Amino acid sequence: MTVMEGVHLRGGPCNGERPEPLPGTTFPPDLDGITVMDHSAGVGHFYAMTEESVLDAGVRRRILVFRRTVPRAAVVAR
Repeated sequence: MTVMEGVHLRGGPCNGERPEPLPGTTFPPDLDGITVMDHSAGVGHFYAMTEESVLDAGVRRRILVFRRTVPRAAVVAR
């Protein structure tokens, strides 16, 4: 499996953001989506993985697209 270098969010409230994995970690190769939490609003914004990627300053970033906003209570840690 290849290591995913980075991600790029498309659409929704986080459009254009490039979240990084936690220090010392990488994105898992089987990543299917991420939820970006907006704690002040009490919601999470779900972005799903696509097959698209972009080259950004030498880093290959997979594109995730906005799907929906969910209440904080609906977000379950895996």
